[in-house]
Amino acid sequence: MAGAVAPAAELASDLQQEAAVEVQYTAEQRLAYAKYVAALSEAALHLEAVADKESADAAAPTVAAVVALAAAYGELLDDSLQAEAVRQSGWNQDVVDALPSVYYYGSAALAQACGQTAEEAEEPAAPPESLLHGLRAQLEALSAEVLQRAGLSGGPGCTRDSAWLPVTATDTIADETCAVLLAAWEGYSPSILKENLVADADNNKFYAVLSIVVRVEDKRYLLEQWFDVSEAFSETARLQAMQQMAQLQARMNTILEGVKDKSGADAAAELLADMIETFTRCENVVAAMSETEYEKAAADSGYTEALEKSDAVLLRLEELGFFGSESLSEMFYW
Repeated sequence: MAGAVAPAAELASDLQQEAAVEVQYTAEQRLAYAKYVAALSEAALHLEAVADKESADAAAPTVAAVVALAAAYGELLDDSLQAEAVRQSGWNQDVVDALPSVYYYGSAALAQACGQTAEEAEEPAAPPESLLHGLRAQLEALSAEVLQRAGLSGGPGCTRDSAWLPVTATDTIADETCAVLLAAWEGYSPSILKENLVADADNNKFYAVLSIVVRVEDKRYLLEQWFDVSEAFSETARLQAMQQMAQLQARMNTILEGVKDKSGADAAAELLADMIETFTRCENVVAAMSETEYEKAAADSGYTEALEKSDAVLLRLEELGFFGSESLSEMFYW
């Protein structure tokens, strides 16, 4: 009989805790929360539809409203409430983060709504040769000690033919490396716009390319810094990354299959966090594969089979509501 009573007691305890959480917020906070969620949802819908200047201009007022509410409710809504509002609204920060790289689709209104100046909506010009020559000279003047600290050789990286060679194989450019290069141009207020991966026609050479904006008086210019990252994307590296993805996926499947209750689900989320980060890095390398290479490598490594099993495991957890674990459900359905 005692065993039958325990679950009921636990349920009562859980309900009491939920009630305690529920009453800690005032009516004013709940109203502010509802308004914030509504504003975020409206802005999110507008931002998802942005594809040109007209739609960007249309999204600007809703984004400005969100920014204004965030400032107004900064003290009224605590961090947990604000985070929950973002989650519930469907707000996609990745969409916002991508706007500078497309110059806010030419919309000064959207740039300003996002807290930037109107000029950020203007596409930078190609630098005149005189400016390019001076900036190149500053990079060439970097000392061996500075380059060693940045983990670079070669250079000066202004073109594909003069690409920097990272000392350590990497699929992306480290923050420390970026800091050293930007410091060389500090007199021009440099800022990194985006990083792209560029491959040659035969997928034999791979380059990470930083797009950097510099300022000269009231004008903005766009420059590039090239890095030869071929070693990180070699055929061997691609196959190794796929093999690691297969192993990680199989391990994640095992962990998720073992989830039987909320505490287990929360524990699984903690275990999976670092694994997913590693998995994502492997995906970046595998993305360099051709479709044919990918299909063969996925089948040979067991990744295809592990992925199919993952679909079934996640479907089971979804049907069970992830046992009430928000940390686990958000990991897969954010």
